[in-house]
Amino acid sequence: MIPGRDRLCSGILILADESAEWRCAGLRQIDRLLLGLNEHAGRVPGHDALPVCIYWDQLGSTSHVADNRLPHLRLIDHPDEFCAQIAKDNGSIVLISTHLVIARPTSSSDLDNLLRTAPVCIVPAQDFIAQLSSGSLTSLRQQLRDVEASAWQRHLSDAGPREWTYLDSVEAIPACERRLLHGTGKSQDGFVARFVNRPISRTLSRILLRTSLLPNQCTLLLLLVPLAGGLFLLRGDYFGFLLGAILFQVHSALDGCDGEIARLKYLESATGSKLDEVCDRVATLTYAVALGIGLSRQPGSSVPSQWFYLIEGIIAALLIGVGESLLTRVPITQMSQTTTAESNRYPDYVRRHAPSFNPGDHLKLWIINHSKILFLGEWATALFSQLTKRDVFNLGFMLLALCGRPAWILHILAAVAGVILVFGLKSLFVTRLSGARVVRATD
Repeated sequence: MIPGRDRLCSGILILADESAEWRCAGLRQIDRLLLGLNEHAGRVPGHDALPVCIYWDQLGSTSHVADNRLPHLRLIDHPDEFCAQIAKDNGSIVLISTHLVIARPTSSSDLDNLLRTAPVCIVPAQDFIAQLSSGSLTSLRQQLRDVEASAWQRHLSDAGPREWTYLDSVEAIPACERRLLHGTGKSQDGFVARFVNRPISRTLSRILLRTSLLPNQCTLLLLLVPLAGGLFLLRGDYFGFLLGAILFQVHSALDGCDGEIARLKYLESATGSKLDEVCDRVATLTYAVALGIGLSRQPGSSVPSQWFYLIEGIIAALLIGVGESLLTRVPITQMSQTTTAESNRYPDYVRRHAPSFNPGDHLKLWIINHSKILFLGEWATALFSQLTKRDVFNLGFMLLALCGRPAWILHILAAVAGVILVFGLKSLFVTRLSGARVVRATD
C-alpha cells in the first residue's frame, strides 16, 4: 500500500488538455471527472477532503465545476502549493488525464477500487516536484498516455462491468454516451422497461443531454404527455381511447428520461424524486378520471351507463390517491419487518430481493406477504412482481384500447384502486398498532 492517510494516494493531479472542454453526455470532461472523483471519494466515510490540482496546458482554461458540488475534494489552484501539501504528508500523487471518463460507482466501488483499475500513474511527490521545477511535464504526460493506451486495449476485451472508459478523440464521444446511458438502468426495471421503455428513453435522453434542460424541468415537461392523453380520452370514441392510451404508454416509456439526465449530470435530489412521484400519481389520476368521462360520452350509451362510468372513474381516482398516500406512510425499508405468523419466508425474500423493488412498491409487498404466493415458490413471486409493474399495466392498457375494450381498463383501475385502499388502511392500522405497543413497552 502506498502511504497516504489509508488511501491509495495522498492527492490527485489532473493533467488537462483540450479534452477537458469536450462535452460528453451533457457535461464537460473536466466537470465529469471532478464530479466522478468526488463521488468515489465520498463512498468511504471518515476521510478528509482529498487534495486535487488541475494542471492546465497552454490549450486549457482555468474554469471548472463549482466547489460546492465537490464536498469530498479540496481543489488547490497552484501546483506548487499542491506539491508542498503532498510532500509534507510524504505521500504519492496520482496522475489522471481529462481523457478518462468515470462511470457512476456501484454499491461496492470506492476511490481506491477505481484507481486500481483505471489508467493512472502513481509517482512519489518528490519526483513530480523535480519534473515540475524543470518547467515541463512532457515525460509524465507521455508515460500516462502509454498507460492509458495499454489499459484501454485490455479494457475493450473485458466483458465485465466498466467503472471507467476512455476518450481518445472527439469521434469516440457518441459511443461513450451510449455506454454511460446504458449504465443508468435500475435493478428494479422489469422486462417491459428493460426491452421497450429504456431503449426509447435513452434515445431521447441523448438529445436532451445536449441542452441545458434540468431533470425537474424534464419531469414537468413530460407531464404534458399524459395530460394530452387525457384530452384524447375525453373524446369518447375509438380513436380517442386509442390515441390516449398510446400517449400514456409513451409517457411510461419516457418517464425514465429525467432520472437518466439527473444521473449523468450528477443532479439527483430528494426534491426531484418526490416531484417524479407526484407527476406519476397525477398521470394515473388523469387516466382514471378522463377515461371515466370519455366512456360516459360514448355515442349511443344509456344514461345509467353514462353515470356509472363517470362515477367509477372519479371513485377510482379518489381511491388511488387516498390508498397510495396511506401506503407510502410506511417506509419501504420497514416492510420486511412485518411478517405473517406462519412463516418467515417474507422478510427473507424482501431482504434478498430489495434492489428489485421501487420506493412505491408498498402494495406489492403487502400482497406478497399476505397472499401466501411465496409458498408457490420464488418463481411465482418473481412472475407476479414483474407482471404488476406500472409499465406492464400501461402497455396492457394500450393493447386493450387497440382491441376496443377501454371499459376493461377502467374496471382494472377501479379494482386496483380498491385493493390499494384496503392495504393502505391495513398498513396505517398496523403501523399505529405497532407504535402503541412500543409506547406501552417503554412505559
